Amino acid sequence: MRGLKNAASCAALAIALAGFGCSSTEPVPEEVAEDTGLLDDTSGAEASAETGDLDTGAAETGDLDTGGDETPVSDTGGGDTAVAETGDATSCVAPKTMCGTACVDTATDPANCGACGTACATGAACTGGTCGACPAPKTTKCGSAPGVCVDTATDNANCGTCGTACAADQVCTLGVCACGTGKVTCGTACVTLATDTNNCGVCGKVCPTGANCTGGTCSCPTGKTTICGATATDPGACTDTQTDNGNCGTCGKACGAGQVCTAGICACPTGKVACGTSCADLSADPDFCGSCTTKCLAGQKCVSGVCSACPTDKPNVCGGACVNTQTDNANCGTCGNACPTGATCTAGICACPTGKVNCGSACVDVSSDPAACGSCTTKCATGATCTSGSCACPTATPNVCSGVCVNRTTDKNNCGTCGNKCGTGTCSGGTCSCPAGDVLCGGGVGCATLSSDVNNCGSCGRRCATGQSCTSGVCTCPTGQVLCGGRCVDTKTDEANCGACGLSCGSAGTCTAGACSCTAPATLCGGTNCVDTKTDENNCGTCGTRCALYGECTTGACACPTSPVASTNCSGVCRDRMDDPNNCGACGANCRNDQYCNGSGVCSCRPGTTSCSLGGFTACVDVASDPRACGGCGKVCPSTAPVCKAGTCVAAGTSCGTGLSACTVSVGGFNRTACVDRMSDPLNCGGCGNQCNQDEVCVNGGCREFRPALGCSTCPCTTCTTYGSLAGGATCCPAMGLQKTPICVQGTTCP
Repeated sequence: MRGLKNAASCAALAIALAGFGCSSTEPVPEEVAEDTGLLDDTSGAEASAETGDLDTGAAETGDLDTGGDETPVSDTGGGDTAVAETGDATSCVAPKTMCGTACVDTATDPANCGACGTACATGAACTGGTCGACPAPKTTKCGSAPGVCVDTATDNANCGTCGTACAADQVCTLGVCACGTGKVTCGTACVTLATDTNNCGVCGKVCPTGANCTGGTCSCPTGKTTICGATATDPGACTDTQTDNGNCGTCGKACGAGQVCTAGICACPTGKVACGTSCADLSADPDFCGSCTTKCLAGQKCVSGVCSACPTDKPNVCGGACVNTQTDNANCGTCGNACPTGATCTAGICACPTGKVNCGSACVDVSSDPAACGSCTTKCATGATCTSGSCACPTATPNVCSGVCVNRTTDKNNCGTCGNKCGTGTCSGGTCSCPAGDVLCGGGVGCATLSSDVNNCGSCGRRCATGQSCTSGVCTCPTGQVLCGGRCVDTKTDEANCGACGLSCGSAGTCTAGACSCTAPATLCGGTNCVDTKTDENNCGTCGTRCALYGECTTGACACPTSPVASTNCSGVCRDRMDDPNNCGACGANCRNDQYCNGSGVCSCRPGTTSCSLGGFTACVDVASDPRACGGCGKVCPSTAPVCKAGTCVAAGTSCGTGLSACTVSVGGFNRTACVDRMSDPLNCGGCGNQCNQDEVCVNGGCREFRPALGCSTCPCTTCTTYGSLAGGATCCPAMGLQKTPICVQGTTCP
């Protein structure tokens, strides 16, 4: 029997050789070998002694020449490394196994160790079908299976432990990420403290903008040696204060628009001068024409430092601008006269387009506009149309009620007449019809169910109180509640009606089981009222202890206000003895009607008047108008100049002037004239000789009572709202003359 060409090709005969052994030594039936064409060709070259392969006439590479297109598998003869042979199942023989498209030895292949697809860690060997440990020094397996063999003492991606990566500028040394020579770690970066401007000398020390870091010290370059803008969080910037427009001469001094910083001084270019913060050409700048304070009108030009006249097409001046009042819609005919929407200013007159009328704010077609139908003031009802200047409601709703088109024959809210409501009923033929059991109530109420309607309970117009319901025509409160003050309440829990109607527990109390209880620090006074006796002016210190009127309760003790001036308890009322004309200096000390209490507890002449001796008696007079002391005490107006006007005696018949009235004053039995303001003069308030009382001021020709505003130094003052004696309320007004406190004046107007 002749031998096979190559024992390895025996696998290709697997089917044909069924029942026979397949090896390089077991003979193959000649007829089978002959049929497959694998008999030794004795006429060919001798088998190679070096490889043991048959000579097939191919190159001496150790490959089997199959005569086909199959890819040859090379035997590299290289050590223990298994090299996969490509091919198919018929060409892969033991001890190798076909894995995918590769013929491998699973005993040694690290990609298919022990079985196809079982890979060893990158760098590990496969021995006897088992993955070995990672070789030194890469003894640690990192990453997801099968992993990679690494040296965690030096691997930058796995430094010390798997997954611990060093920064880009760090090196893994002995399992620790460290900076290179000459660098230190600042945060997460390696820096050179000697030169790093963000970490100069020490980590985190940032140099000013523009500075250098040399030898670990920040230094500004020559010419920019001043640091400006430095704060606790900002190192500032290196600045040349000789040329920097934002820091000229010193940090923070900014030059104005157009100015240039030269030698530390803000200066304008040649031909311009500084006007505030701007540089202006006074010869041509319309905002600064000829001087920094001269601004030309809008539309004017500045020529050689002089504002030109308005141009011929805009000859008029309105609101600081040149306009043409003959054509300007905003200033038509006169300044400020704006034409309505849609109108055009023509020859100084606002004209609406043909077919429209000027209705104040807009041009309107009064022939069709329902908002101005027939005239600017005629508005059609809602739902109506305007045709040929007349309003008309639709046929279905021909009547107008409250500005709306309705049909009074069917409208249940306007049945028969406007406002006549049918309520729960219907409207037919202008008459309300009620459902069975309901009653038609008049007064626009309509149909109502008297047995259950809370607004018509038992009879038309009878309203139940808040919280009540109407049952069988009777108003009733819910079970457990009673009617108090027009509402249903539970007297067991209601703090305003605790135990019975009207018994209040006060703002600090609670009502439990019909009895008031107080929350600390409140005290129960009068059996129902919770108060704080430390501050309550009606229960100060103890229940029932009332402080003086306008007094204060402080820490349980009554006292009169002490600021801005001390006040005194005068017969149960706190009085300001420094300013009160009825208690000036002492309780009950009244000033004269022509005097006021001057802020020091002394009665003095009212502000604007002077104390003069007038023939045996002393009075406070207005030397600007009183002919008995015209211009000063003792200056009596003679018969030749009997009128005192503005402190000067003038001839009879002289007009007193605007706002002043002539009042006759008797001087030595002869009549003289005083020019007074009867709207504000307390000596002639509303009429000649009508003198206000000492506790009154003249307001718009009427005497109004006043009181010092206790406890206040300025207006507004809450004290003014508590003066019950000032009928109609009081207004806080400025202090008079030398008084230290404002005054509360009856009414709403100050003198």
